[in-house]
Amino acid sequence: MFPYEVILHGIAGSVAAVMSTCLLFPIDQIKTHLQLSEKNNNEEDTSITTTIKKIHKTSGIQGFYRGIIPVIFGNIVSQFVYFFWYNFLKIATGTYQSSMLQYAKCSMLAGLIASICTNPFWVLQTRMLKSKGGVITVAMQMYQEDGLKAFFKGLSTSLILVTNPIINYMIYESYKIWAQSLFIDSKYDALIFFFGGALGKFFATVATYPYQLLRTKAHIAKEQGYLQMIKTIYIQGGIPAFFRGLLPKLSQTVLANAFNIMFYEQIFKLLEKAIIILHENQVYHESAKIIVLAAFLYIAANWKINQEVKPEAKEQKEAVKSF
Repeated sequence: MFPYEVILHGIAGSVAAVMSTCLLFPIDQIKTHLQLSEKNNNEEDTSITTTIKKIHKTSGIQGFYRGIIPVIFGNIVSQFVYFFWYNFLKIATGTYQSSMLQYAKCSMLAGLIASICTNPFWVLQTRMLKSKGGVITVAMQMYQEDGLKAFFKGLSTSLILVTNPIINYMIYESYKIWAQSLFIDSKYDALIFFFGGALGKFFATVATYPYQLLRTKAHIAKEQGYLQMIKTIYIQGGIPAFFRGLLPKLSQTVLANAFNIMFYEQIFKLLEKAIIILHENQVYHESAKIIVLAAFLYIAANWKINQEVKPEAKEQKEAVKSF
């Protein structure tokens, strides 16, 4: 049986992910458009400013939130699965306040499970950027083209990207332990969580960005293999081409993870306090239920006795009259 704490961790992770996604999704849209844009000699065609203008001109404000529905669902599932298993493994292996290697093991296993469960959402979100249809329409088109395997395109690259949360949480957990030992007062916790999340994600994103670029292209590629994609990207722009769109990616992921971690930690604290309060109040609730039940049984018993006594009293009264 799973400890109730891991369920709270999963719920906190899901809620935090939705909040941070809605807050920063437009930046992710800009990053994805930059990655998928074709190489052009005119640098302005692929600049951040031009991309923003193009999205707004084509679709208006809604264009910055196109594809957010599968992302939200994907984040709900991925963050619940990840934080559930990450904390379950930490509890099961006694990893709390442990070494970075133990954090890495727990993060790797949780990341593998989350990647397999959520890959279809990320494929769908990327395909929606190149299609005018809605979520159901695009999903049906994908299924008709390649069947179920269409939703798992790029999965191998996603599994490689498990290194991202490994680096992220190794740095974050170590930083959190150090910072909380330095700042004992809990009023600094929110800042500790925010900066820790930003720090961990910065190094994780820079280290794994080329893999993320390959995954994005793999989601929309038809027959092109990974080796061919690597060759094509290198021919187009050399080593810098593998980091194309890194700036908006850092702006999105670092901020998103900072907010996500801060929201997650704070929401978990609130949920944990709520459970404790409910548990304490449950004693009073159960006592109240027993008192109400006892009172009800007492009233019912008295009513039944009165009903039985009334006929006897009536018979006695009739007997007195006849006498």
